[in-house]
Amino acid sequence: MKPPDAILRQMPVPVAMFKGPDHVYEFANRLHDEVMGRSNVIGKTFREVYPELVGTPILEAFDHVYRTGEPFSADEFSLPLVRGGKKKEAIFKFSIEPLRNDAGVMEGLLTVGIEVTEQVLARWDLGAALNAEKRTETLRERLLGIVGHDLRNPLSTITVSAHMMLKQESLTAQQTKIARRILNSAERMARMISEILDFAQGRLGGGIPITRALVNLHDIATQSADELGAVYPDRTIVLSLEGDAKGHWDADRMSQVIVNLVLNAMQHAAPGTPVELTVRADGDDVVIDATHTGPAISSEILPIIWDPFLRANEGQNAARPLRGLGLALYIVEQIVRSHGGTVNTRSDDASTTFTARLPRTEPQP
Repeated sequence: MKPPDAILRQMPVPVAMFKGPDHVYEFANRLHDEVMGRSNVIGKTFREVYPELVGTPILEAFDHVYRTGEPFSADEFSLPLVRGGKKKEAIFKFSIEPLRNDAGVMEGLLTVGIEVTEQVLARWDLGAALNAEKRTETLRERLLGIVGHDLRNPLSTITVSAHMMLKQESLTAQQTKIARRILNSAERMARMISEILDFAQGRLGGGIPITRALVNLHDIATQSADELGAVYPDRTIVLSLEGDAKGHWDADRMSQVIVNLVLNAMQHAAPGTPVELTVRADGDDVVIDATHTGPAISSEILPIIWDPFLRANEGQNAARPLRGLGLALYIVEQIVRSHGGTVNTRSDDASTTFTARLPRTEPQP
């Protein structure tokens, strides 16, 4: 694994690379040393550099990604770091990505992180400090301010820097892979930010706004499936299109519904199994089904599966860490409701199907 060039060293967030199952530091940029409060880490294992983190979930996440090859990301991950001789809780938005050589053999890990301690603590303090009359309005403004400014600006810098790296002809194949992983991590973080904004609008702002136009859900489903296939080439999406799927909906929001349903199915599908996406006409409605195989959703989870911040693993592979904020299905439900539609879930030992039913026309007041 070759070290990255000067651009990677100048990334505006902590970046580090680890080699082998013991997670030996092979690279760390300047910001990593500053934020993490460590120096001279190259050649040392993660456990040697951070003895205070031994036995904490972060090492479990490192080991899991190296063992399985499944990326891990978290929007608020607390680390009890020793800084200035004192142990303090630091909260990070970060991702861990597997690094493989050209033969596909696991070699190490790449981490990218943004510290969000101050923003998270400010949000926590907010709920306790405000009185009942002003709490909703101030919470909305503060939440949107944190997400829209404090996180989107540095995330934009990461994305632009990764794009600049990919445009360089001098990059080695390994460096190109690293840059793409950084870009993919930034895009996942951007989706999380968009989910938070949508949650704020849906819960605090009177519903998710939509703009209707005559669209064909078959076209939107085809485009969404193609885009997801490009991002997840190792996953299979079986697309079925039935009947007339034209109606008056918000095209961007319908794409968001389809993408969220498919990504949710991918997350919980049994390994090596496809996700089935069906868009079918049903009288005055058009129905979107996303189906995956695997154990049934538990009876305790099924009634609340569309609730916000639910990150249940549906009883499947409890050791597998779940990514995201648990807002995807909630946002689907909010978008479908804004269109006058409904959602439901069917689950048994053979398969699970998440369904969105949408009327073709705008409901009359």
